Amino acid sequence: MADGTARTLRVELEALDSEATEVRVAEWGLSDQEEERACRSGWEIALGILELYLERYRGRERRS
Repeated sequence: MADGTARTLRVELEALDSEATEVRVAEWGLSDQEEERACRSGWEIALGILELYLERYRGRERRS
């Protein structure tokens, strides 16, 4: 894994950390239902990032 890719992925995942999401939600004053949607969306984004990374990583392994 390239250092730049690892660093970018780590930063993206840290930004989607549940505690960070809770802080942002509290600042926005969202309802419980809106908070649940925001947290779920954050984890869906994190999973999407991981899936894309794995696809690229597996593609590189096959080529080498």
